[in-house]
Amino acid sequence: MFRVRVAFLQKLWHEHLGVMWLAAVLKRAGHEAAVFIEKGERDVAASALAWRPDLVAFSSTTGDHLWALDTAARIRSCAKTPTIMGGAHPTFFPEVIQDPNLDFICRGEGEDALVELADALATGKPAEGIPNLWVKKNGQVMRNPVRPPLARLDSLPFPDRSVYFKYPTLRDHPVKHFIAGRGCPFDCSFCYNQAIKELYRGMGRFVRLPSPAYTLEEVADVKARYGLRTVVFADDSFTYDVRWLQEFLAGYRERIGLPFICNLRPDLATEEVIRALKAANCFRVCIGVETGNERIRVEVLNKRITNAQILETVRLLRKYRLPFLANTMVGIPGETLDDALETVRFNARIRTDYPWCSILQPYPKTKIAEFAAQIGVLHGLEVEKFSDT
Repeated sequence: MFRVRVAFLQKLWHEHLGVMWLAAVLKRAGHEAAVFIEKGERDVAASALAWRPDLVAFSSTTGDHLWALDTAARIRSCAKTPTIMGGAHPTFFPEVIQDPNLDFICRGEGEDALVELADALATGKPAEGIPNLWVKKNGQVMRNPVRPPLARLDSLPFPDRSVYFKYPTLRDHPVKHFIAGRGCPFDCSFCYNQAIKELYRGMGRFVRLPSPAYTLEEVADVKARYGLRTVVFADDSFTYDVRWLQEFLAGYRERIGLPFICNLRPDLATEEVIRALKAANCFRVCIGVETGNERIRVEVLNKRITNAQILETVRLLRKYRLPFLANTMVGIPGETLDDALETVRFNARIRTDYPWCSILQPYPKTKIAEFAAQIGVLHGLEVEKFSDT
């Protein structure tokens, strides 16, 4: 069996954790992986093809999938190298495989599926029956079911950050991102989690964590290799499992000690949790306020957190001198100008250290997009025209 070379192409200038996990499992299986970033190459398609890959891969969200399709067309105009798209966009919109420049799409978690595809390409065996993959052959599409989510995260190799070594700005950046667990137990209407949860319903645990020792070893490994100075835990609900958190933070304080940032839900922010975060050298938390209007937060965004819970969290954060960033948004379906100003006033009331406001994107297939259509403020949301701007 020869080594299959997989080239990952991306538009944005960042270390993509999903891609690094995929690269790691491919290398463990005896294959090769490389990353090519548009901003770091004179011609990203030409650079990738010069590496002579056996498979060109894109990990796409809805919006940047348009760039991926355009780049796949450029690849196809120069070579017959097969292409695959994975990530959130093909997970929710698998019919994107009808694009003439795609050969495969992957729905859901891709580690096992991509390794099986690489093995099939290496041995000449058919790939049509690989779970999670939709496969196009001779104009026909084979639509395979999704396999259960990975049950044991400890079985994964650490994300392979070396695939970004060719870009010194990323390689040498002192801030590194980590995701310990997978899945989120909550169902906010603006988030993709409620949709992917439906994809995996009845297939086992959706919310999963590795052992604390596994995550500690991953952070320690990055610290030893990369001159790490600041850690960002990007988990949606980093503090959800208090027992896991306490064991992890005790080990982090002893073995790592570096300043870190994490997300914190106000309804999970007990004094015990905040005290432990501070003691482990957390220097900032990010909380999802979303809006100052409690009714909109609970009924429209389905984020069942009260203003009182946010105020109590802020009180505890001030007590332990732990700065916080408050994420808010405007453009919520049904929101009035007075509602938006209520968000401004609430931010002033909590005196957030880092105010952050976004314009809501009603991503297709989210509950918030359905609600916006129902009340008549969203018309003709066509995924083919959905940009990432």
